[in-house]
Amino acid sequence: MKDITHKLAIITFILVCISIPAVSGTTLTAEGGTIAVVGNSANFSIIADSLPNGLSGFSLTASLSDPSKAEIIEVITPSWAGVPPFGILGSVPADSVDITLVDLYLNADHPVTNFTLITLKIRGDAVGSTGLRISNVDIQDKEGFPISAVIQNGTIIIGSTPPPVNTGTLYVQSNPTAAVVKLDGLYQGTSPLNITNVSAGDHTLRVEKTGYYPWENLVTVIADITNPVTASLVAIPPAPTTGTLDVRSNPTGADVRLDGTYKGLTNLTIPNISAELHTVKVEKAGYYPWEDTVNVAAGGTTVVNVGLTAIPPTPTTGTVNVTSDPSGAEVKLDTISQGTTPLQITDVSQGIHTIRVEMAGYQPFISPIEVNAGQTTYVTADLDPIPPAIVNGTIEIQSNPTGANITLDGFSKGMTPQTIPDVSGGIHTLRLEKSGYVPWEEPVIVFANETTTVYAELSLVPPTMGSVAVESDPDGANVYLDEELEGISPLAVLDVAPGPHIVRIEKTGYLPYQKDITVTAGGITTVIAALTPVPPPTTGSVDVDSVPDGANVYLDGYLVGMTPVLIPDVEPGLRTVRIEKDGYEPYEIAIAVLPNQTEFVNQTLVPVPTTGNLDISSVPTGASVFLEGVLQGPTPLFIVNLEPGQYVVRMEKSGYQIWNETFNVTTGDTTIVNAVLVPITTPTPTPTPTPTPIPTTVQEGKGGLLVLSEPIATVFIDGKERGISGQVIDNVQAGTRAVTLFKPGYKLVSFPVKINPARATVTSKIILEPDSGPPIPPTTIPTTIPTTIPTTLPTLIPTTIPTIIPTYPGPLTGSLFVYSVPWGCSVYIDNTYRGVTPGLYSQLVPGSHVLKVSRTGYVDSVRSFNVNAGDVTTLTIIMVPDISGLVAAFL
Repeated sequence: MKDITHKLAIITFILVCISIPAVSGTTLTAEGGTIAVVGNSANFSIIADSLPNGLSGFSLTASLSDPSKAEIIEVITPSWAGVPPFGILGSVPADSVDITLVDLYLNADHPVTNFTLITLKIRGDAVGSTGLRISNVDIQDKEGFPISAVIQNGTIIIGSTPPPVNTGTLYVQSNPTAAVVKLDGLYQGTSPLNITNVSAGDHTLRVEKTGYYPWENLVTVIADITNPVTASLVAIPPAPTTGTLDVRSNPTGADVRLDGTYKGLTNLTIPNISAELHTVKVEKAGYYPWEDTVNVAAGGTTVVNVGLTAIPPTPTTGTVNVTSDPSGAEVKLDTISQGTTPLQITDVSQGIHTIRVEMAGYQPFISPIEVNAGQTTYVTADLDPIPPAIVNGTIEIQSNPTGANITLDGFSKGMTPQTIPDVSGGIHTLRLEKSGYVPWEEPVIVFANETTTVYAELSLVPPTMGSVAVESDPDGANVYLDEELEGISPLAVLDVAPGPHIVRIEKTGYLPYQKDITVTAGGITTVIAALTPVPPPTTGSVDVDSVPDGANVYLDGYLVGMTPVLIPDVEPGLRTVRIEKDGYEPYEIAIAVLPNQTEFVNQTLVPVPTTGNLDISSVPTGASVFLEGVLQGPTPLFIVNLEPGQYVVRMEKSGYQIWNETFNVTTGDTTIVNAVLVPITTPTPTPTPTPTPIPTTVQEGKGGLLVLSEPIATVFIDGKERGISGQVIDNVQAGTRAVTLFKPGYKLVSFPVKINPARATVTSKIILEPDSGPPIPPTTIPTTIPTTIPTTLPTLIPTTIPTIIPTYPGPLTGSLFVYSVPWGCSVYIDNTYRGVTPGLYSQLVPGSHVLKVSRTGYVDSVRSFNVNAGDVTTLTIIMVPDISGLVAAFL
């Protein structure tokens, strides 16, 4: 897996640690101990006592309380983190180290106890002691949920003379026993309990047990003494389930009903009522009944105070409410004055009455009204003013054209045509204005009670601007006037200020056209342009990219930039492109540059090798090759990624003498091994031949193997086909295994790999070289070779193992690797469940597919992806929490 994937996994783990609340608990213990001699070192581990739901990763800081006494010189990753470990480790030596590890090998996906998170190698620098402290802890279970942690720090003693003892012991008892004991807020265990190595002085001791009130007190610890403490816990009494209801009323003596059942007269106390909602009803003759829902609290008294409302007697008179506009008018009821408006007249006898409202300067208001007992009759009088004598006249105004704004004596009166009433008699100034016309203004005489008619003929304002008309061949060109884009030809540009201007016409594929013009007021200036096509280009371009990018690019020996780079204006012809980057082999290629075309150069750079290779051939071919006694495959054979040094190559073929020779492998070079095998001429006896053993270095257990190659190839382990590169191969026997890569059209590659038990081994990426010769797959060797031969067999037993040449059409399917935040999401490909994240899903037909990732509490993520034969497509999914319920709560 690429480095960027490792970094993404680590960053994602840290983000998830921050965002998800803790759901379980564990105790992290920093081991203490002794470094007997100053200058020596020892290992101290940080251990989790219990992880019921496994582990996906953690982050913490380990530090020394007294840096003058010791120093952390190495961080040792545990076997579950894999090789290489996926994590970030702070640099050492140091007094404090930040550590982050992620379990991408799924080694800790089951319940574990006393689980080693990390081991620190610590050197003692001075006689004395220092504490090993744990802080900044974030730890996740296998589902991606954080785990709350209780910290137990350790103490490391350096030197043969222990430091002076300044601690004591607390012996904690409780009544009852089995209570949780916390010292200074940290969990210690359950009572009865001995707490050793407690620093002398005052400490806060807290004892807790379900069903009892917590006990907390300040205790004093004396050095070298056991300090006994007994906590007597007080049981929490059971919660009451009933309460008391106290019902009072004003006046008293009212009937009380509880949930429809009669209980007595107020004031009344009702005991032993269930703690819940009840309906209380209070009734008394001559008063309106009162009813409400009351919540009775357990163990308490709920008081209900009811103020009863008396039922009023039946009324015999009514009320009259009189208002007027304007107010302040005199009101008469049946000719008797009652006051001025607004006015409310009470105690009016039931029946028909006459109401009169009058005010100086207004017409009187007179109306009959009907008054009903116990009700209010509303009367609203809109008084009409007495009209004054007519002293004003009217002006009727028309204009050509219409729509002119009217101003009379400086006041706006609307637009023509218009009639203006109630104009005082005399001389007035009338003004008409309309855009594009000369203002019209004249005096107007108005006579009382007469209409004066005015007709105005408006004159056009002489033009002050000009226009520009633009045409082009072809049309559809951009037209610029004084550098401002005006539109697309053909085009008329209006309201152009008189004077000189510049017209420019541009169209893709044509040369720009420009002309100086002069615009006159009221005139139209015409521009007609015949555009000239742009001549065809005479140069080409080169687009260069590389993996990784940032490589220097040379064109015909001249540095032109760093990848990715586009090199323009390259003269046509044969050109040389060279790509160079520190740490990688230079790449050079000759290309033909054509006019008006772009040549593309995309190259994956090959790292400068740190190992060497062996290119082994024999005459005749098909000989078995052993490297340092380990079978590699048949000749011809290309073995890569060998550490520099000397190697013993042995070749065996039935009917030929064993060939054996030592060769030196150097960094970056390929050592050629050509062997001419000598036939066996002397007749051999007929006893049963003993097969040549295939030495292997076997360790107990099995592990996994992930071979990375380009392109994807078939993987053989110890001569047996086990899968393809790019996919994890399970159940590989631990020890040194001979791995061979086969792909038609490419050279056969073989190399040794050490398989570690209970983990996955990942190889460096192998770049296969094309082979012009026919493909020769590795020989499939039987897993068992008989050790006894029946006597009925012929005396001459063939020793040549038949070669099985299978047909290899190349990979027909691809794979998808899905990583999600958080982990543990369900994966569906084309609506078929395939497992949980993170995961690699193979056997996918090339083409387009649909991926759905889902998890409870998150919005489903659905997206399409493409699969190519032999390739691994990688997708990273960031899940979005489902907050629809929270949003609905606020709507």
